[in-house]
Amino acid sequence: MATEPIKVKKYIKVDNAYKWFLESAEQGKLVIGKYEDKSEQELNNWYNMIYNYIKEKEMIKIPDCSYAKFVKKKLPLVWERYEKEAQYFGKPVREANDMNSK
Repeated sequence: MATEPIKVKKYIKVDNAYKWFLESAEQGKLVIGKYEDKSEQELNNWYNMIYNYIKEKEMIKIPDCSYAKFVKKKLPLVWERYEKEAQYFGKPVREANDMNSK
């Protein structure tokens, strides 16, 4: 995963991602974990992992990148926690974003 464009060296074309995931799981190449089967602790660990990643990559400065948009849409509480910390420890979010656009 990258926060800016990178050169792709090798890829696999997948016409039907859902089918590919199911086939990979049947072959033992992939384990599919369902959200509803996760314990509260497992979910908290997952949310913390995502939070730490967006913090490490300083995504507050690049809120329009695809991963930041995904987190804001699908995991809004994780993004809100990140914004609050950015406001507490640094400049307000708007200023951080404005600085990035200069």
